[in-house]
Amino acid sequence: MSRPRPPDPPGDPARSRGPTEPDRTAEPPDGRRLKRERNIESVRAAVIELLSEGVEPRVSDIARRSGMTTRSVYRYFGDAEGAIASAVESRRDRAVAAFRSEPKIGRDAPLDERLALLVLRRLRLDRIVEPIGTRIETGTYVESLDAEVREAFAVEIAERTDGLAETLCGLFRLRTVRSMRDAFGGDDVATTRALCRLVTAVIDQGGGERR
Repeated sequence: MSRPRPPDPPGDPARSRGPTEPDRTAEPPDGRRLKRERNIESVRAAVIELLSEGVEPRVSDIARRSGMTTRSVYRYFGDAEGAIASAVESRRDRAVAAFRSEPKIGRDAPLDERLALLVLRRLRLDRIVEPIGTRIETGTYVESLDAEVREAFAVEIAERTDGLAETLCGLFRLRTVRSMRDAFGGDDVATTRALCRLVTAVIDQGGGERR
């Protein structure tokens, strides 16, 4: 007959709780997802940096700049074009959010006030999208920019039949604003003054055909 097993000593936790469970508190359940998101953002940031330097990124460039392996870049984005497209879309989303957060420019405000506000808004947007260049000026985004111009100068446009609306929309396209900013060495104050003078001259030109 087997001897009965002696009782556990009081206060001995090792026998009372059974086998030791592995510590699962070091890494949260969504740790892999968070790591993946960080890696994706690192790649996007690397792409933006390379584009801002005038480099058309290759997978090897992106991996080296982001600190990732080329295998990881391929796994997350498929190829270099996929990484570029993702970075551009992310930066475009940021620009759209900034654009939508701006207060509406009242058409009844003085012309110089409307001009200054619109120029400053374009300069802020251009700083956001500068690394991705003209990739931002497509489709709905351009339509939104043009609609803002038409609304801001609705009073002046309503009195003219000489293509003033199209001219103003062109002057406030981001590529135009960037060209002027580059011409003034990145000086936003000088750019604002020059663009305001130019738009005022276009609006006030004596040859404009009125309705």
